[in-house]
Amino acid sequence: MQMGNHAYLPCKIQRMLNKPISWVRLRDGHILSVDQATFIADQRFQSIFQGDNDYTWSMQIKYVQKTDEGWYECQAATEPKMSAKVYLTVVVPHTELIGDQIRFVKAGSKVALHCIIRDTLDPPTYIIWFRGKAQITNDNQMGWYTEIDRAIFGNVESKRNTIGSLIIPFVRKNDSGNYTCEPSNSAPVSVDLHVLSGEYSASAIMSAADSYQLIQSISICNLFIVLPLILVLQKA
Repeated sequence: MQMGNHAYLPCKIQRMLNKPISWVRLRDGHILSVDQATFIADQRFQSIFQGDNDYTWSMQIKYVQKTDEGWYECQAATEPKMSAKVYLTVVVPHTELIGDQIRFVKAGSKVALHCIIRDTLDPPTYIIWFRGKAQITNDNQMGWYTEIDRAIFGNVESKRNTIGSLIIPFVRKNDSGNYTCEPSNSAPVSVDLHVLSGEYSASAIMSAADSYQLIQSISICNLFIVLPLILVLQKA
C-alpha cells in the first residue's frame, strides 16, 4: 500500500458466525474496533461490514502513513478464539533530482531540469514546477513547458518511477533562481540555476561551478573553526 492511499484489511468470517468481531493492532495491543464500534481516537480507522456475499469485516485506514505499517489481527469472540493476521506494508515514494543540485548554464542555451519520483505503486497524478513561489504553467509567454514520463520502470515490476521535466528552450540571465519539482505523492526537491553571460565558455562555466563548491566548502570549514574559538573565549 502506498503512503497517502486508503488501506482495506479484509477479514472473512463464516456465514453463521454470530459473534463480535474485533480488530487489534498487534504492535501495542490496541483494540481498534469491535464490530462497527471504534475504540481509537484516530478517525482514519473504521470497521466496515460487507454482508451481501462474503461476510467480510474490513478495517479501513484512510491516508495511510509509514507508522501504520505492521501486523493487525482480526479476532472472533469464540472459544477457542478464532483469529487471522494481516501485515500492512507501506511504500513511501521519494523524489530525487537528476543532475546537480546547483546548475551553471550559459545564457541562450536550452536547459532541461529533471526530477524522478521513485518507488511508486501509483504514479503521481501531477508534477508541478515552481520558480521561487510562482507556479510554472505550459501557457506561459516565455515558451517554457513541462513534461511527465510515466513509462520508466524500476527493478521491481510493481514499483514504477516517474520523471518530471521542465524545459527552458532559451534561457536568459534573469532566469537564474531556485526551481522546485513538487509531485502529488512525494516530497518536493529544488535546484539552484545560475545563468552566466553569453561570452562565458564551457570551461569558464565549469570553473564557476567548481569555485562555487569551493566557497561552500570553505564556509563550512570556517564554521567549524570559529565555533571552538567562541567556546574558548566564553570559557576564558
